[in-house]
Amino acid sequence: MFAPTAFPNEIYDYIIDHLHKNRRALSTCSLVCKDWRTTSRFHLFSIVELHVQDVDRDLAILSSPLATVPAYVKHLSIDACTDVEPESGLFEKLVNGLPPMKQIKVLRLHEVDFQLSSSAKGNLFSLSRDIATLELINVNFPTSSEQTELISSAASLQTLFVSAITYGRHTSPKDGQRAPPLKTLQLFDTHSWHAKSPTTSSILNWLALDSQPKPSLSTLELRGITNHHISSICAYVHALGNTLENIVIECSEAAAQNALSQELDLTNFGSLKTIVFHAPTHELSRLGTKASTWMQRILSKVSSERIQKVSFMLDFHSPVDLAGFDISGVGKLFMGGISCLSASTTKIRFEVASRYVGVDELRKPIISHLPSLADRLEFGRGVQL
Repeated sequence: MFAPTAFPNEIYDYIIDHLHKNRRALSTCSLVCKDWRTTSRFHLFSIVELHVQDVDRDLAILSSPLATVPAYVKHLSIDACTDVEPESGLFEKLVNGLPPMKQIKVLRLHEVDFQLSSSAKGNLFSLSRDIATLELINVNFPTSSEQTELISSAASLQTLFVSAITYGRHTSPKDGQRAPPLKTLQLFDTHSWHAKSPTTSSILNWLALDSQPKPSLSTLELRGITNHHISSICAYVHALGNTLENIVIECSEAAAQNALSQELDLTNFGSLKTIVFHAPTHELSRLGTKASTWMQRILSKVSSERIQKVSFMLDFHSPVDLAGFDISGVGKLFMGGISCLSASTTKIRFEVASRYVGVDELRKPIISHLPSLADRLEFGRGVQL
């Protein structure tokens, strides 16, 4: 009589891996049999989100003697965002009670007040020691040096994302706070960037210090640039080695666009492959063709023979606003104006960053202005590096 043969475990593992985003299916698989449990939990517990208002419940689950979750966590998110003011000390209590999580690669802090005792800091720094990505969003640090202390504690950090950071006061970095070997740095539209204080550029100033290892960054994204930190940006870019491959630039005011275009020099970056400009044309259309002058100035100082794509992310409310973007002037740079941009392999991508306008409304006028570049043009929504 024919006896059914069990599938090899590799087949089950492959099927469960395919379900990595289906949490209900993973939960079911983990209950089927012991052999399926480990692979299911590998995905089921890889991302853990903790909320400070649920600190007692979360710690009871994570710190139980029988808990298996900590061994699988790769992405840990701690969030204090609530509709009501959270009770003071909850973030401290949560961080102090977290068990070791040796597999963590991503740490995300959101809406937290970084008021921690020495023991809580020590526990958090221990968790962050081997992470590859750190995301700080709407975090309030008592001092700027506590932020650099957290960053420097992550010795293996490769990606740093910072948005809406505030400091109680600016303080100099402590001795021994060395910058990790970052590959990607993303600074987004933070509150401190808009403040007229030394905290606006503390991260860049710290990273650019002579005492720090020479940065080997490959991707730099700067959003919400104002006039107050142009010098810090340029000093940091000047400190970069010839490893920069991707740069994203967004200025929040016309004065910053003008200053950055005059001070920023990308001449020595021979590895540069992609450049992305975010242009709020609906605010600048009244300036006519001057709205894109700053981008043309920056592009005129590019010399990398490896340039593969230049993207323009245009945020406009109607096709009329496109008048604020000098399509023909920009096109000339790619038709012999700048030799490294004239190669047929260099793509020019136009992105729609507004829900008010369709991609076709962007495509038609640009192609009509740049017919000779039609085979090099790309259109879409969302920036692609």
